[in-house]
Amino acid sequence: MNLLRLLLLLPLTLVLAAAWFYRRYLRQTHVELAPGVHALIGGGGNSLVVEDGGDALLVDTKFPPCDRALRRWLSRHCRTPIGTIVNTHHHYDHTFGNALYPSSTIVAHHRTPTLMRDREDDFWHGHEESLPRELVGDEGRTLRVGSTDVVLRYPGVAHTHGDLYAVLPQQGIVATGDLLFHGFYPYLDTGRGGAWPPGMSAGLRVLAREHPDARFVPEHGRVCRAADLLRAADYLDWLWAEVGRARADGLSERETRRRLRAKRFGLSILPVAFPPRPLHLGDRTYQRQVVLRACWRNAMTDLATPPSSQTHTHSSRRSRAAAGWQCAEQGSFTQLEPPGPRPKFSWLRPSVLWASRNDVLARWFGDPTDDVRAAWVDTQRANGADPDFRIDRTDLGDSFSCLVAGDTGEGDHSQYAVVPGLLTAGEGTSFLVTMSDVIYPIGDVNDYIDKFFRPYGGYQAPIYALPGNHDWYDGLGGFMRHFASAQPLPPRPHGSGLKERIRDRLWRRPSVLGPTTLDDCRNLRPAETQQGQVPGPYWLIETEQLRFVAIDTGIMGGLDGDQGDWLTRVSAGAKPKVLLTGKPIYVNNEHHPGRKLAFGTRLLEIAPEQAAALIGARRKMTPTREDAVRPTLATKIKGTFVGVLPSGKTFHKYLSEFADWDEPPLFKHFLRLDVSAGALRIRCFAATGCRAQELEPPVEDDVTIPLVRAPLAYASQTTVSDETGHA
Repeated sequence: MNLLRLLLLLPLTLVLAAAWFYRRYLRQTHVELAPGVHALIGGGGNSLVVEDGGDALLVDTKFPPCDRALRRWLSRHCRTPIGTIVNTHHHYDHTFGNALYPSSTIVAHHRTPTLMRDREDDFWHGHEESLPRELVGDEGRTLRVGSTDVVLRYPGVAHTHGDLYAVLPQQGIVATGDLLFHGFYPYLDTGRGGAWPPGMSAGLRVLAREHPDARFVPEHGRVCRAADLLRAADYLDWLWAEVGRARADGLSERETRRRLRAKRFGLSILPVAFPPRPLHLGDRTYQRQVVLRACWRNAMTDLATPPSSQTHTHSSRRSRAAAGWQCAEQGSFTQLEPPGPRPKFSWLRPSVLWASRNDVLARWFGDPTDDVRAAWVDTQRANGADPDFRIDRTDLGDSFSCLVAGDTGEGDHSQYAVVPGLLTAGEGTSFLVTMSDVIYPIGDVNDYIDKFFRPYGGYQAPIYALPGNHDWYDGLGGFMRHFASAQPLPPRPHGSGLKERIRDRLWRRPSVLGPTTLDDCRNLRPAETQQGQVPGPYWLIETEQLRFVAIDTGIMGGLDGDQGDWLTRVSAGAKPKVLLTGKPIYVNNEHHPGRKLAFGTRLLEIAPEQAAALIGARRKMTPTREDAVRPTLATKIKGTFVGVLPSGKTFHKYLSEFADWDEPPLFKHFLRLDVSAGALRIRCFAATGCRAQELEPPVEDDVTIPLVRAPLAYASQTTVSDETGHA
């Protein structure tokens, strides 16, 4: 009998639960706010309809199946077809309904279409015609619907990096977009282009202050007043502060979840589903796994960052075009190169091998680098350099940006191709760090004209350099002459042992400075703002929020005792630090090719989509590009050979030269670091040598690290290293 009751109660319970869920979240209700102005509440994100003088505008289009319910309501109650649609941001529950309005003009913030493709590419790949075409800049725009003004405003980085809210000044109505979740825990997107809680709070407070008597249509929840915006901002500020305190106390994310007590705010859950991902249900699940994680990991972008630097583009992981495989036009980088034919660099040339012989001599007969470095250090300190080799940039204040690029000095297409995109993404940065093989292959003092000063002549801020092993093939003479204004060291006495005598007899001595080299270099970077000197082979940059520590690992990759003591000393203290080094700290010793490896033929060339499919099959991963396919038998056969040739130390050392090429598409990277009062944001940009990526460099990675002054010397440290030709 009890089992029978249970069987009868179970379907009834499911029906009641479904009815409650529909009424709570999916049912669409209508509120008339003013003549011709209607709010459609529920059924996904709220929508606002403005109809006046034969024109009609719709703010946000919901998502299936609720978008069709909205469309039916409009067909019954709106006399005028929707001429203009405003997408307040890129999330699916506000944009997927665009496809139901094929003749409408769709308006959005200028970053929104890119974010739509980046985040929901599977959907938008089949609905390209429903993407926004009329784009609004950060300065906003005013639309006219009959005689009604609809003012579109950008609040800065807030719920996303491309938010808009709509103000109807004559009616005193504001559609907030997802700046406001009235009565609900806010959804904080942790993905690329996602939320910054302080920006949301600031936007809410600005709206409440500028429109104290307005009625606000949130994107989720009922129509409300300015006081409700302030309560939502209080919650965001409380959550942000609690997470900050937990981090300062050394708590983990899990421990922080347990410590939070948010019930006093009286908020409810809002189910979140990003198909095909599951719903997040339950107060505890939502609060702890969605909202908190966003505060813990999300991109805390500095509002002072120039808008152009916040643009997110496709990465090569998702787009063949971003990798340069669809290179319709070669980049403008060739215009930066010196006139006339350039000798092609190749490790197969005996002259190059002989000029770089110091590497082999150091490994076979003993490395004198530590002694030479000590001589440079003693000379610099005797000439008045800071004892800790400190570069004081506290003048930059709490917020600034900089660039990092590595293995820059080959002087061919592969170096110059990086420069236009670097200048684009580096707009507004305060300095550039170039490190690890500044000049290739031997650090010659006379090679700096075309391999450093010419390519970076257009960068208007100082450049600080960190030497790599190839810079040491010249005894660091060229590096110290150009970056530290140091005079050559006196000749080093010969060693007494047999190995030392052989080494010193064969050792390559620094080149003689050309009579016009220094003047030629200064003429290429003459501005006062471009000048930057380093105090020695290793150094640190001191800023208000962060300390950059740059170590010199010489030819063999080690530190001498004096530098080790210096590193220990400058690493002490609570200030967060970034370690700059030409040698990676962590190496997985794996190489996954997807390149043209053909020994001058096309026999082993693998098409980009097949290369992605092959690596995906080997790594048991699903390729993320839009053209994912299965690897063919021919690809698997080619991959058997291609996968062997550049792998491992022996094959890489002796055969990788055959796999090199110097024409687009190239695969180079550089970093942009944005420092704010609370965070360090690191973005990796790609350079392909194609014009499209010069104008809009793709963002390959985007990571934000909270800056917390910790009691341990090693706390809050980040390593930036280069040993692969990339930053």
